[in-house]
Amino acid sequence: MAITQDDVTRVARLARIALSESDSQTMQTELNGILGLIEELQAVDTSGIEPMAHPCRHIKTLPCACVTTSLCPHSRLDSATPS
Repeated sequence: MAITQDDVTRVARLARIALSESDSQTMQTELNGILGLIEELQAVDTSGIEPMAHPCRHIKTLPCACVTTSLCPHSRLDSATPS
């Protein structure tokens, strides 16, 4: 499916984007290039490949929150008072 100049103009109007004629032609060329890449990806045979939940095998997780002892409120206040 190719993007026409009318498609670019219509989408730009819906998005309320002002495009000059040269910008509109550039956008049409770029969008058609993107669609061409998508068509290439869809042509790849992926029948023997297992679907993945995430592209990385190991997802880093946040470390567990460790409970530590802290100073009691009186100790903190005692150290804050001037001598």
